[in-house]
Amino acid sequence: MLSLMVVISGPLRPAAAVEAPAKPAEQLLGAAARALGGSEALGRLRSLSVAAECTGPDGPFRTWIQSLRPDQVHFRQIAADHTTEIWSTPLKTWAKTSAGAWREIGPQMRGFVRGHEFHLLLFELESRFHNHRGGEADSVHGQKCDRILMQDETDQPASVCLAVEDGLPLELELNPPGAEGAVRVRFGDWDSIDGLRYFRSFTLTEGPERTFTYKYVSISPNQVTEEPFRIPAQLENGHNSDSSPMEQDEKRAEQHQTAEDVQQAGCRGQALLCPRTALASTRRDRSLP
Repeated sequence: MLSLMVVISGPLRPAAAVEAPAKPAEQLLGAAARALGGSEALGRLRSLSVAAECTGPDGPFRTWIQSLRPDQVHFRQIAADHTTEIWSTPLKTWAKTSAGAWREIGPQMRGFVRGHEFHLLLFELESRFHNHRGGEADSVHGQKCDRILMQDETDQPASVCLAVEDGLPLELELNPPGAEGAVRVRFGDWDSIDGLRYFRSFTLTEGPERTFTYKYVSISPNQVTEEPFRIPAQLENGHNSDSSPMEQDEKRAEQHQTAEDVQQAGCRGQALLCPRTALASTRRDRSLP
């Protein structure tokens, strides 16, 4: 009879865990596009109008966004003690004062209002961000996700984490200048409208203490026209009004006050991408018209 002898030279050890290599960014971006509805449905989205009930460190407020792709946006936010309303196109960014007058404001506010197009930030991951790189596996609230590392339009680091299960974005992380730490936006309550997936709520945290919540009460694709983005006639020639030279100092002071009001109201209502540093330098620049 043949006998089998097994020689064990040492204690048995479990096989070392092998970390899976990071998935290519192109693969992850494709998965995100498919999860959100696919390139064909995304291509049919010409505009988006949304309204949200919000809360922040200073209490409740409401936010409306009208977006006309690829690059025009109307932002309106109302809180108990202020209203902020801004329009932005590639040519100009302007606001309306409490007296109802139009005022052109600095281009630094364009990033602020476009930073509120949260749905389009996800729909346009490839065009609004660059230098995409596949990152490590991660998790958000216990749900596994693949993180894409990237940079925003101002070259600040950013990332998005896509659910392993279905490819939907779980979290967007941004690092806007002047923020009190990293800004993390976590999405929930997904819904399907006209073939695209939209989140109905999100929680935004800025640094360790500032938290905002958005609950969307209205999401309306393809209902925005060109009309809201017509530059007011008195701004066409680069001036804020048709006032006489004797009135220019007064109007100039009002413009600076408008910029301060926009900064204070906007940053107080929603801090994401709020250009605190840029606006502070704007207030010091007395060469502004």
